[in-house]
Amino acid sequence: MNRSSQRVWVALVLVACAPSESLRPEPLTGKRRDPDPLEASPAPVAAGNDASAAYQQSYAAEAAGKLDDAISALAKLPAPQRESYLAHYRHGWLLYRSGRFADAVVAYGKASALEPGSVEARVATLLPLLAQKRWSDTSDAAEDVLKRDPENYLATLRLAFAKFSAKRFAEAELSYRKLHMLYPADLDVQTGLAWTTLRLGRQRDASAMFSEVLEIAPSNASAAAGLAEARPAKHKR
Repeated sequence: MNRSSQRVWVALVLVACAPSESLRPEPLTGKRRDPDPLEASPAPVAAGNDASAAYQQSYAAEAAGKLDDAISALAKLPAPQRESYLAHYRHGWLLYRSGRFADAVVAYGKASALEPGSVEARVATLLPLLAQKRWSDTSDAAEDVLKRDPENYLATLRLAFAKFSAKRFAEAELSYRKLHMLYPADLDVQTGLAWTTLRLGRQRDASAMFSEVLEIAPSNASAAAGLAEARPAKHKR
């Protein structure tokens, strides 16, 4: 079986998990996307408020693409705020965007330890884990989120991709089907389910799934590559 087209899809997903100039690691909208520290940007700096000044400097540096300066600005926070949940969470975000994936995992871990009942930082941790291709660790971390928040979209999606990447296709299918039931119009979910179906040897079903994606999004490179692989040889002439 030709694996080159599968690599197209895997590469596209990993690109979505890699830092870029975009503030969105993945093309997601609404409540399902990753929390963005920039959306919690504080009000204009009040005189004498060192914490607000440090955060504003960090946000401004990030917006200008100066990620090292954005990280350095966090060190100017007063001692109590420097060890706060938000500071560690934002530090993890900036480290992730800077490509320092292992450090980002550590920073997100510190944030989670400060708010053990939350899932926010735990979900964010999945991105640097995926970027490092740590499939088993991603699965474990996603499953931990799902114990706390069973319907979490991002945790389920990234669990499915981690299972697929580890060639645990039957397990990946369960996660993709769960998401497809909840979000039947989601093209990321449909494409992932199609690839998983193909790897499980159900070419006809996979072909129909890829064709459905392409009807909606004709330029979807992953679906086009999958359809080319899924079609019977007589249709490729």
